[in-house]
Amino acid sequence: MKLRRNKKGFTIIELVIVIAVIGILAAVLIPTFVNLTNKANEAADNALVNNLNKALKMEEQEPGHEKSPTLEGAIKDLEDQGYILENLASKSGKDLLWSQSENQFLLNTDGKSGKDYWKIVDAVPAKADQKYSYYAGKNFNQTDVTVKYGFDAGRNKGIANVTYEGTGTAQEVAIRSSGDQCVLTINAPQDDVNYYGFTKEINVVAVKDESLHIYGSTSKLSVTSGHVQVEDTGIVFELAANTGSVTNNGYIAEQTGGAAPSGTPVSDQYEINSLARLEAFRDVVNSGKNFASKTVKLTANIDLKDGWRPIGEGSRDVAASNTQAFGVTTFFAGTFDGQDHTISGLNNKGFVPTTARLVKDGGVDTFAYGLFALVENATIKNLKLTNVDIDGSRYPSAKVDSVGGLVGYARGNLTIYNVTVSGSIKASDAAAGILGRMYDTAGTGADVSISSCVNNASITTTDKGGKAAGVLAIISSRAASRATVLTVSECSNSGNISSTNATESYAAPIVAYETNKSGATYTISDCSNSGTIQALTVSTDANTAARYGS
Repeated sequence: MKLRRNKKGFTIIELVIVIAVIGILAAVLIPTFVNLTNKANEAADNALVNNLNKALKMEEQEPGHEKSPTLEGAIKDLEDQGYILENLASKSGKDLLWSQSENQFLLNTDGKSGKDYWKIVDAVPAKADQKYSYYAGKNFNQTDVTVKYGFDAGRNKGIANVTYEGTGTAQEVAIRSSGDQCVLTINAPQDDVNYYGFTKEINVVAVKDESLHIYGSTSKLSVTSGHVQVEDTGIVFELAANTGSVTNNGYIAEQTGGAAPSGTPVSDQYEINSLARLEAFRDVVNSGKNFASKTVKLTANIDLKDGWRPIGEGSRDVAASNTQAFGVTTFFAGTFDGQDHTISGLNNKGFVPTTARLVKDGGVDTFAYGLFALVENATIKNLKLTNVDIDGSRYPSAKVDSVGGLVGYARGNLTIYNVTVSGSIKASDAAAGILGRMYDTAGTGADVSISSCVNNASITTTDKGGKAAGVLAIISSRAASRATVLTVSECSNSGNISSTNATESYAAPIVAYETNKSGATYTISDCSNSGTIQALTVSTDANTAARYGS
């Protein structure tokens, strides 16, 4: 006889008891887990703060280190120590701040606020909700900003308008912008403002009598009320209006309206004696002021930092149409006299080209590069460039086309005299020690003279049809009304020149490629070469080119 066994499940009462027990345990344990997580996040934040502050202290010990007026300087110091901007974020939910006065980071656990404390943000809050000075982070998403404390645009070049209105109570703040198409408006009659960086235009509606201090550069300045002081590193290309007062301790190129400034007179000659002044000059050119009929003189040797942004940033197609996406021209058209001084360390490490100034070539973004990217009707002379390190392979999704240690791309009349370049240049196409590409794309002809120049740099191009040379990679005349005249004389090359494409490539010690249209005249004379030349089409004769096109 088989015994029957009863199959019995949980009763409803038992299930209710189990659920109740689970609920009690959850009520007890979940807050504990959350508390542990919060403590862990806060501990991680405190560890980050400690490490950041140690790194900043280490940077402060470096010779020549200067206290940063905005968060950008501290971030650059941290990057030198291996920290990445986007990783400077709080895990605990508490605001991670930088104290400008102490150059130290902190977690805001006790309600600190005011202009001394800076926070990295993706968007600036409404004015009524602003508690700090703000730094525009990597993912900043606003084009127009109004602030009552300090502001730093960071690396964001798409900000069109920055308006500073203050709090209504007298204070001193720092503002830095980085877009050469940005307009800064200041309307704070009780405040002092220190301005850094570069901007297309500054409109001073009102500022305290003790002033807006310009340490950076602007293409245009208009002053309605209050006092503006252009400091030693400051550049104002055009003083357009002045019903307040302006003291010039830096450089004002021209005045088109209002009362004359006191201090240094307005001058067509601009002297560069520091990296800051060289950068300020570059930024004004990149905002659309080309320095036509003006002379720029280098009065000291200058060492460049990593990631040089070229003077006249852009591409060859941009220059050919004489416009770019912002609707302004960005080339240098004056006289640059190096006065036999040296600029060392030109390199593109970390340089990010402005998106609107890239153009497509075969579906790929391209841009020109050099100390000067684009020039037109310019004269450049008496300059040495040492330790050049330009490498197009640093851009896996873009092509560096039209590259020279001195000039990437040129059009119009051009004179280059007594320039020496040493180092290394690698690009997709049109690379040379002195000038990458010269086109008469305007169809009006040009007089081009390159003389007494020396290339000691190694030059390499990689594209099909790539052209590499010691002095000038390619010149093309497309003149309809007047022929282009090129004269290259008394130049020398000791660099190793190579164009590596196995299908089609050109290399020469002086000029690699010439197209002879509309009766253009090309003369290469009294030049010499001691470097090696490698490509499918090669000229080792310093007084000829690799190929004459038709």
